[in-house]
Order: sequence, then structure tokens, then C-alpha cells
Amino acid sequence: MKKLNKRILILLLLSVGFNLQTFAQREDGVRMRFNGFGDITAGTTLGTPLDKTADSLFKQFGEDPYPKGTNKGIGVQGLDLVNTVFINDNLTVQSEVNLQVPRGGTTGPSLDVERLYMDYKVSDKLGFQAGLMFTPIGFINRNLYSRAWLMNSVHMFRLVEEESGMVPNHFVGANTYGTFQLSEALSMKYIVGLGNARGKTPDASIYARNEDGYQATGLLEFIIQGPKDLRVGLSGYSNKIPTYRGLSNYGNTIQMDDSMAVNIQETGFNPYVHYYGRRFEFTGEYHSIYYAGAKDIGQPSSTFFQGAIVELAYNGKFKEKRLAPYVRYDMIINAKNSGIYHGTRSAGNNTLVKKYESDLSSVMVGLCYDLFAFNRIKIEYAYYLNGPFQPHAIVFQTAFGF
Repeated sequence: MKKLNKRILILLLLSVGFNLQTFAQREDGVRMRFNGFGDITAGTTLGTPLDKTADSLFKQFGEDPYPKGTNKGIGVQGLDLVNTVFINDNLTVQSEVNLQVPRGGTTGPSLDVERLYMDYKVSDKLGFQAGLMFTPIGFINRNLYSRAWLMNSVHMFRLVEEESGMVPNHFVGANTYGTFQLSEALSMKYIVGLGNARGKTPDASIYARNEDGYQATGLLEFIIQGPKDLRVGLSGYSNKIPTYRGLSNYGNTIQMDDSMAVNIQETGFNPYVHYYGRRFEFTGEYHSIYYAGAKDIGQPSSTFFQGAIVELAYNGKFKEKRLAPYVRYDMIINAKNSGIYHGTRSAGNNTLVKKYESDLSSVMVGLCYDLFAFNRIKIEYAYYLNGPFQPHAIVFQTAFGF
């Protein structure tokens, strides 16, 4: 672990050192920009989980000693470093490296590549991207994923969080995108993507693969611009995932071999709306995920689960700076019965294990304040209606970007 930490530190320092020299435009016209963001939290959780069954199953078959997203004491979520290279007016290369801290009971940082892609923009109506990107689904995954500085609330969006793997939030492939101006105020944005399927486990980071499989995605978003910004979108995806049979029950462990191989078809449907006005901000997002072709002992041939996120904030002011009280509701239904793929994790030595994933319903109320231009502070109370969480959580966060 010490060797790993040293390597991470060296890579991080080299990245920062390289980028600090690249703010200015070079003689050949290439411009570079360096950004970063992160956050620090302090909080506590109280009470006994309301869902006794979920608590018992999690203690036996959970991935971590504590549910991800709990906050006791002081913690850091990691530091993201983003480097954007403008090669010319049409061609851009962007990379994002995350010095990441696991969000469960484990400790110790890891180095994670979040994005690494090239973008060639022909015009406003047509552009191409290729590489490692956020999957173009929904509003939250494309705009708020792990970006506490831009979020009103403190708690991560578990439904689209990488470590939960409920939706494919990253993929390696290619996108075609563009925006059509339909009227003075109304525009339509589209994104169509095709790339590698998800890995054998839903939380795996896939940079290259040898197996068959694909992921196809599509997004259509209508935007009304002006003093108020309203975005209404519909997105979806289809994954042909090569994985393995034999993980019907929690705690099952299997050796990966060809005799257990199976292809699962994952299909996701995701409408959303985002509104930002002078007084109010609203985000609503729904996900339904359907698995087919996963027939196994004790499992149906198809499974389905769904989730939703709704958040409303009031845009007030204190000393000419944004002060926003907010309320948020998260819901995940039937995750515990979602088939042989969801909840699958690597157990080392070419083996897979089935971990317990619970349903989730929670309500959050809080207050966020833009203390400085690049620093947002928050205080939040969360109440968990089910799952293995303690029902009460109080968290303070300071989130920054530069």
C-alpha cells in the first residue's frame, strides 16, 4: 500500500507540475487549461436502521463494513484534476484524473481516470468525441457526477454513483453530438454513442477489452434559454454484457470460466428535467433498468429495478451571495432483486462474488451558501426510510473548485 501511495503521489505531483506550466498559450497556438475540484465533510449518523432485514443482509453480505455515503467524523472524497488542451478551434483533448477515496468503510486512496477523450467540433450541429467519457445519459451523470462544488446537496447520488454501478456512468467509445437552434429561445441537443459494454462487474473500470459486447446510447434534450434555463430530456442505453452464471444468492462465489459465461442485455430508460430560474432550481430524474437473458438457478430470465431523484432549491441571497435552502428525495426500488449482474464484485484470483445491494428511500433538507466564487459550504440533515443506513445523518461540507 505504501508503494502504491508513493506512485499515486508522484503521478499527482507530475500532473500538477506539468499543468502549472501550461496556463499560457504556446507559440504554436495550442492553449491549455487546468482545473480541479474536491470537498471535505464532517458529520455523524444516529439511530438504528429502520429496515431490520436490510441491515441483517448487509452485515452478512455487504461490500463494506458501512454503507457507502455514511458520514462519521471528518473525511475527504478525493481531488479531481482536469486538463483541457485546445489544439485548434475544432480539436480539443480533455483528461480527468481523480485521486479517489473509497466511500465505504475502507480507507486509502486510489488513482482513477475519469475521462480521457478527443473532441472534434465541425459546427454547432455536428461534433465527434472518442475515448473514455461519461455515458451521455440523464442530467446528473453528465453535469453533477461527484462534483460537490456544483451540487446543492451533500450526499452523492447513489443511483448514478460509480462505486454502486447501478447505471453505466462511464464508457469507452465514440459519440456524435450537436445542437439545433429551433427558435430564438428554443434549441435541441442530441448525443448518440456506441462503445464497449460494461465489465464483468458493474463497478469495474473498463479502458480496453477483448470480449464481445457493446453499449449503445442516445440522448435528446430540449433547452429553453434566457433569464431562466429549462432542460427537458430523454435518454436511454442498451448494453450487451458478457458475464457469468452461478451468482443467484448473496455470498455465492464462482470461478470465471467459459462454461459459466452468459450474455446479459441491459436496457435503460431515463427521462429528466432541470430548471434554473431567478428564484428556484429544480432537478428531477428517473431511471428504469431492465436485464434480460440472465436465466439462472433461482432467478427469473428477466429482472427490473428503478430509481428516481428529485431536488428543489430556493435561490435566495445573503450579502449578495447565493444562499439556497433545499429539499431532496432519493428512491431506489427492487435493487435487491435485480438479477445475477447487479451487486456482482471481483473476489480476486479470477473469481466473482454476489454482494448485497439494498433498496433506498431517503429525504434530505439543507442549506448551501456560496461563501466565495469557488467555495460552497453546506449543512444537511438526511433521513433514511429503509436500507442498512442509520436513519439520521447530519453532515457539514465545504466544496471547492479552481
